[in-house]
Amino acid sequence: MESPVSPAAVILGASALLLAAQSPATLTGRIMHRGASDRALPRHWAYLHEFRGDSNRVLDSTRTDAAGRYRLTIARADTAARYVVATEYAEVDYFSQPLLVDRRRLEVDPIIVYDTTSRGAMRLRHRLLAVFRTEPASGRRAQAVVQEMVEVGNPGERTRIATDTTNPVWTIRLPRGFAEWSLAGGDVTADAVWLNGDTVKLFAPIWPDAPLRASYRYTLSPQEIRVPVDQRIEEVTVLVDDSAARVSGVPLQSLGMRELDGQRFAAYRAGPLEAGAEIRVTLPRGPLTPEDLLPYVIAGAALALAGGLWFALRRRPAR
Repeated sequence: MESPVSPAAVILGASALLLAAQSPATLTGRIMHRGASDRALPRHWAYLHEFRGDSNRVLDSTRTDAAGRYRLTIARADTAARYVVATEYAEVDYFSQPLLVDRRRLEVDPIIVYDTTSRGAMRLRHRLLAVFRTEPASGRRAQAVVQEMVEVGNPGERTRIATDTTNPVWTIRLPRGFAEWSLAGGDVTADAVWLNGDTVKLFAPIWPDAPLRASYRYTLSPQEIRVPVDQRIEEVTVLVDDSAARVSGVPLQSLGMRELDGQRFAAYRAGPLEAGAEIRVTLPRGPLTPEDLLPYVIAGAALALAGGLWFALRRRPAR
């Protein structure tokens, strides 16, 4: 018969786990400049950020050596937190991927920085449209709520920046008759996304090979919704909260009914689509969904584009 575990052993085991979860750690890596040829950035600042929920703080900073390498220290690494190494080049912030530090030494993937340009078209890689109708309070008209999420990529070799308010990094046109537009999250802050007439303008820098995501919502009359395609889109996903709705205007692939956060949606995929096309969604006339379904639609759209911890790394407009 095995002897029972003593209280002292339990305490020692718990202490060991606590020390493992909060112990010193060293992060090493390189900062590289990508251009005609890759080169190391010597004497360049690297900063170590710790993220907990919506808050973050700088734990350590150092300059790189002649080979562009840095060494940063976490006095008490915590597996419940996430860590990011950041640097700045040509007034643009660059970040490592979010890091889970669960060992004493960690080699971080190289951080690549780029020269900047104020010219060049961006590429709309993915546009997600989540459409549903709300049943209004007595005396008010029904509305269709559209939640959009876009993923914009930079196909160039330099970071695209905005030089002033007349030269945004990227724009997209909204449907006619929209109202109550608001930013709903993404990799950008509110001061980097503006609404000008029927056009959303983005002023945050976009690095090559690092797509930027943004989400916004607006309301429309719940009749036929016509979403203009004003630029080439590599892929479009449409979610509608009622299987009786009709989606048309472009070649579509039905994905059937999909369940997101306990709510079912009719899902469709299209693309690539060229500028000049129009996506149409026709909702049934009767009331379909109570207004309190909005959080579920937003959560489902967020899952489709995998926002993750990057939502905490809010990119600033170029100064």
